[in-house]
Amino acid sequence: MIDLKPCPFCGEQAIRVSHPGMNWDGKKEHMNIGACHNTWYVGCPFPFFEGLVKHCDVHPSASWFVSLEEAERVWNERFGL
Repeated sequence: MIDLKPCPFCGEQAIRVSHPGMNWDGKKEHMNIGACHNTWYVGCPFPFFEGLVKHCDVHPSASWFVSLEEAERVWNERFGL
């Protein structure tokens, strides 16, 4: 893992989140099979910790990536633009 730059809008430290997956039928059994399983979000913590971190109107992210390394790289490169 690399050091992540903070959110440029609220200043909170960026976070990494691994998606638990979701089944197409909506059932909670076997959550490790289904869309989005083990994809990675890197970005502002506000969407996940609303009420616990500073409010952020923008809450930017690198979106969801299959590779954590790619998500981290995109987040840090986007920050410098």
